Amino acid sequence: MLTTPLRPPREADRLFFSAADAEAHRRRDGWTMVEEAGRGCRRVVPSPRPRRIVEAGATRALLDADLVVIAAGGGGVRVIETAPGVYRGVEAVVDKDLASSLLTAGLGLPVLVLSTGVPKVAVWFRRPAQRDLDRVTVSEARRLYADGQFPPGSMGPKMLATIEVRGTGWARGDRDVPRSPGRRRGRSRRHACVPD
Repeated sequence: MLTTPLRPPREADRLFFSAADAEAHRRRDGWTMVEEAGRGCRRVVPSPRPRRIVEAGATRALLDADLVVIAAGGGGVRVIETAPGVYRGVEAVVDKDLASSLLTAGLGLPVLVLSTGVPKVAVWFRRPAQRDLDRVTVSEARRLYADGQFPPGSMGPKMLATIEVRGTGWARGDRDVPRSPGRRRGRSRRHACVPD
């Protein structure tokens, strides 16, 4: 996964450390740490935008061979290009939804399916005025995203991914996709972002 240049750390790792361990990593390893109330400390690393899927050709070959391909999970391996065709791994977090969108568009795939932790994509989420979305145009999704309806670290990357894949994206609203009764009966609740 070729990324944009690294920026200051902002994305937290999933691991939690005690205050003493966090301080030791700060001093010894130069890590940037943040405290989360009542949970401990977490390391933060840059979160660059994915620019290109280095293995897109290999992924295409596997798809063309009718194989099931799992790619861009967890955003893939993060690298920067130091010279043409020469890559160096970097410590960073790349959003898996944006990476999946980039891969979908790059391979010309007809649809992107993103699993969500809620039954429906919604505006004014968890507020009295909450409204579930079934179908929006790309321009409407852009406007809602710009208005802050889909926050970073939540639905924001998923909606940005569907927008960037040019309206062919689906954010699937199954909390537990493998066990979802709706999925087994072909009635999964979903949100579609369609071209204008």
